Formats: sequence, structure tokens, C-alpha cells
Amino acid sequence: MVWLALLFFLSLCALLFISAIQRLVANKEFLVNKKEIPGEIMEDDCVPGDEYFAAMNKKHGDVFNVTFLGETYTVLTGKKGIDFFKQNERKYFQVKGSSPESWDELYGTSNPILTVPETVHKLFRRACTNAMMSMKAIESFYPVVNKILEDFVLSWEGQEKIHSHQIAKIAFAISWVWVFGDRGEKSSDMFDLFRVFVQALSAPVNTELGTPYGDGLDARRKIVDHFKEIYEHPPTDKIPHLYKTFHEYIEQEDKRGTPKYEKRMSDLLVGVLFAAYHAISMSLNGALWELGTNEALQKNLREEFCTQLEKYKTGTETPEKCTSHLTLHDLSKLPLCNNFVMEVLRLYNAGFGIYRLTIADFEIDGYTVPKGSKAFIFCGYDHYNVMHPWNFDENRDHESYQWEPFGVGSRSCMGQKFSLMEIKSFIFIIVTRFHFKISDVIPRAFPEFEIDGDIQISPVRT
Repeated sequence: MVWLALLFFLSLCALLFISAIQRLVANKEFLVNKKEIPGEIMEDDCVPGDEYFAAMNKKHGDVFNVTFLGETYTVLTGKKGIDFFKQNERKYFQVKGSSPESWDELYGTSNPILTVPETVHKLFRRACTNAMMSMKAIESFYPVVNKILEDFVLSWEGQEKIHSHQIAKIAFAISWVWVFGDRGEKSSDMFDLFRVFVQALSAPVNTELGTPYGDGLDARRKIVDHFKEIYEHPPTDKIPHLYKTFHEYIEQEDKRGTPKYEKRMSDLLVGVLFAAYHAISMSLNGALWELGTNEALQKNLREEFCTQLEKYKTGTETPEKCTSHLTLHDLSKLPLCNNFVMEVLRLYNAGFGIYRLTIADFEIDGYTVPKGSKAFIFCGYDHYNVMHPWNFDENRDHESYQWEPFGVGSRSCMGQKFSLMEIKSFIFIIVTRFHFKISDVIPRAFPEFEIDGDIQISPVRT
């Protein structure tokens, strides 16, 4: 009897233990990773670029950890990672609190593009739909873009070379006018400040002046001081601009002249100008780099542009003298140019990844990612999952892979139509007026791809 009682007692204890474990697992209070997420620490403690993430994807697969700027990010990429994010964005992810903490000081905590909750961003996106995303808005700003481009290009006439710095300046000038409707006397000063600001985004935190991060914070303070002058004297409606839309959006809650209005407007303007200038500058520099190293490509593009011009069709223009304007309708009928731009954006784009914070535990590819983890979604992974990924090929079949240069999910780039129009207009105007040749020039890497040096130019024959 004693042995039977002991056996019964032990059996009961075992059943109670198994039942308790099952309850813990069911309530997710007892999570055990099936395997540890592989990862690495960035040795130079900076924000990595797309080449690094592509190499890590090849090495570790679609889920891995990367530590940079003192924080660890779980990277989701590949088909598994991107599909999981697209299907579960609202269930498992939020934007607020996702980017490096050091960025809060730079971007601002009320930035409607990068830092605010999804509900607030939705309102902002809805307010900007007509001003930023509609074809009517693109059509109204198209002549303005062409005028800015022509002003810059005309200033190159008579020169044998230009500095690549001019390309970034073009990108900023267009972004500035897009927002404020006026080139303004201070836009040149602001360009220099934003260049300093951009470098701070990938730098370790050190607030002392003379360091990239400290100088970036100082540049931001000066940028905001310039904005305050604009708040007192808002731009007119002489040409289309976004400032009025932004003002109306913020004034729904905070009246102009209040500290909260200035804070929200400053964060918004910093975010929009950075996103527009930085992304376009990278792409324009990439386009010029590929054109300047391929004279045959310049010639082929020049001939394609000219066939779309009405004057050329009537015999009054030739590919050697091709200076009329393309219409927006013309831009859609340029197969070589369209493919060239897609290839530029495959390799030279700032939207290759997005930050998120996990709001619930989830499993992917055999790993458990806990709630509260910072995640980086490398949505540009498939750009490098092609034949000879690091070779530029203007004839590449872009239907054969997932082309995602403007990000994925609910916060994909609002200005993508504008960006495509601007890049194509830039290529048309420079190719039909000049031959370019790049030699002994080394491109600078992420965070701001830029050709650094002189570019030889000569006018197209007239």
C-alpha cells in the first residue's frame, strides 16, 4: 500500500508540473528561442549602408542582429522577412521609439514622417495627398523644376569642368522651392547646414562641437532659427509650394506663434527637407556617375530624348542640338530613360530600409523576436538578388525582382512620383546640353553617396 500511495503521489506531481508548463507556454510567459539569432557589432559604431546589409543577408539569412550606435536591431529581410512585415505591420510593429535614440534630437520628437504614432501620421498623409502625391501637383511643379535645372546648367556654359558639389546643390534647391515656393536668399546657407546635419545621422553620439554629431546638432539649431524667420513672413502663392499645406495641417491644433506650433513645424520641415534633399541627391549623383563613365549611354539617351520632341519630329532639331522641353506625357514614353532611372534607384537610393519597434512577441524563421525589440526591415534586399548585382545595367529586366526603392508599408515615400519626375528631368537637361566625363573621382559612401571631385564637361554640338 505504501508503494502504491507513493506512486500515486509522484504521478500526481508529474501531472501538475506538466500542466503548469503548458499554461506558461500558452500564456507566453515561458518563451524559449528555438535558436539564437546570429548577429554582429559594427566596429566603427556607425549606421551601416545597403551593401553591409546585403552581405549580412548572404551570410546569416533573412533574420539577424546588428548593433550600431549603441543599440541592437533585429534585421528582417529576404522574402520571408519582407512578406512577414507586409502581412503583419499593424499587428507587430510601430514607428514610435524605433529609430536610434540619438535621432530624436536631430529629427525631433514630433516629426510626422519619422517619429509620431501611426494615427498622427495618417492624418498628415491625408492632408498632404493632393499637395504631394497627385498628378495635378506634379504637373503644377514640373515647370518650376525645369527652370531650376536650366538655371544651374546655364551657369556651367563656358566651363571645362564642374565640381560634383553642384549636383547636391541642385537637389537641395529643388527641395527648398518645393517646400517654400521661393529660392530665397538663405537657401544657400541652409544647404551648407543640411550637409553638416546629414553627416550627424550616422555618427556616434558626442555633443561637443568639432565632432560630426555635435556639429549636426549645432546645424539643426541654426536651421530652426532660419525657419522662425519664415514663420513670421510666410511664403506667397506665387508658385506652388508645400508650406501652406503644412501650416494648415498644424494649425488645426496649434496656432501660429505658439511654442508648440514652432516645435511641430520645425520638426516637420527638417524631416521633409532632409528626406527630399538626401534621397534625390544620392540618386542624381548616382545617375551622373553612371553617365560620366559611359559615353555610349549618354549618346543613346540623347537620341531617345530627341525623338520625343515635337520640333525634332518636324525636322527642326537633331540629336546634336536638342534643347526643347519634354512634357510629363513625354516622360512616360522613354523606355531607355525609364529603365536607366530604375537601375539608378536600384543601386543609389536612401530608402533601402525602415526602422520599427515590436509591440508583441512573434516567431519568424525559427527565431522568437520579443516585444520591445528594435527592428530594421531591409526592404531593398532583392535589389542585390539579381545577376551581377553590383554591375550597373541600363537594360536590366526590373520585372524579375522586387523593386522597392521607396520603402514598404504604410509609410512608404509620399514623394515618389515627384522624385521620378525630378530625376528624369535632370537627366534630360544635362544629357541634351553637355557631354560628361568622370575620371580620378572617388565616390563617397553612405550616408550620403556623392561624387567627390571635378567632372569634365563639354557642350553638345550646335
